[in-house]
Amino acid sequence: MSDETSNAQAAKRAKFRRDAKTAGVLVGACAVAGTILWAVNGASKPDEEDAFRACEAALVAQMKNPDSADVEGRFNVTYTNDGTPSKITGKLSGENSFGATVTTDYVCKVALSGDEFSVLYAQINE
Repeated sequence: MSDETSNAQAAKRAKFRRDAKTAGVLVGACAVAGTILWAVNGASKPDEEDAFRACEAALVAQMKNPDSADVEGRFNVTYTNDGTPSKITGKLSGENSFGATVTTDYVCKVALSGDEFSVLYAQINE
């Protein structure tokens, strides 16, 4: 192999390495940009469903037999001025300490803390 051929091949390999590095940097930059865009635009704001799940967890934790709990839904949701759920009322069924299934009303007050709801109180009307 001549020196010219050897030098030409070395130059091609060096160009290929530079191109591969450039492509890797571009792919990495696109991945970072996509992640930032998702975090800013794609992440959803906590909504009524999230508030209901927080409320449901707090109600079930109070029950004598949590496995029997059936939070049948929300009949009334009160919102703050900015449209965030703040109070949820509805019906709850479950077994009491005697094993009988009873249905009763519940009231749950929630507040948005950062990106999740915290339960201020969850009351089961027995």
